[in-house]
Amino acid sequence: MTVGVIGATGPTGRALVARFCEAGSRVVAVGRSAARLAELDPRAETREADLDAVEDLAPVFADFDQAIVGAPDLYYERILAALPETCGVVVLLGSTRRFTRFPSHEAERMSRFEAEWRNGRRNGALLQCAMVFGPPRDRNISRLIAFIRGWVGWFPVIAPLPLGGRSLVQPIFREDCVEAVLAAFERCRDGPSVITVAGPEALPMREVVKACAGALGRRVWIIGLPTGLLLGVARLAVAARLANPRLPDQLRRLTEDKAFDIGEMRARLGVDPRPFSEGLRLTLEACKSRAA
Repeated sequence: MTVGVIGATGPTGRALVARFCEAGSRVVAVGRSAARLAELDPRAETREADLDAVEDLAPVFADFDQAIVGAPDLYYERILAALPETCGVVVLLGSTRRFTRFPSHEAERMSRFEAEWRNGRRNGALLQCAMVFGPPRDRNISRLIAFIRGWVGWFPVIAPLPLGGRSLVQPIFREDCVEAVLAAFERCRDGPSVITVAGPEALPMREVVKACAGALGRRVWIIGLPTGLLLGVARLAVAARLANPRLPDQLRRLTEDKAFDIGEMRARLGVDPRPFSEGLRLTLEACKSRAA
């Protein structure tokens, strides 16, 4: 069986390429950058592809018996259209951004796609993933760890957070996310499924920050910042082209609770994610190993 990993150079894609190679599958890793593809498990075949070049995708995917889609959801429809009919199982890595209560073009697009997926004929699963953290890197907990480590001196780390960090998050360790993907390949073969993938419990962001600081032997002061002030500064930064245009939306999302029911993940996929504290310990151990 040939397993295609589309969007293989991201952190989760890299881990999945390695796992399927270890299992003895023929793995084809698809990405945009030849340099980043060259960093993947050498047992995988690599293919460059520009997902914006719609007419060129079908030949790239032609021999896929199964596929993982780790590319942005913007490309989901064209990827599915280019996959061969003989591709038996497709697993897509979506995002719990889909559930935001704030106006969002991304969330609207994902909601439309989810409805189309549920009514489609493909076997597989759309996994709506919460904040994924852990080796080899991530954009959330790893950045927080680096911020705390970079704080100079004995003075407590000062962490400014919207609403004082009271909003809930439900991070999932990357290896648990990988296990969910592997389980979806085995258990979601009877039509399209949609399953939320998240950690075992929702935690206030302030507790996540304190846990990271404590694990590094640092004290931390949480400072609550008014949401209006943060959004005003963000809009000025965007207008001055000093920040990503998505920054105001990202800050707004920091003020909403991101807590999810993972009963179906446990029952359907058989994955019981590890506590945040355990994932944090493993992340810090991996950081020490890389530093050594």
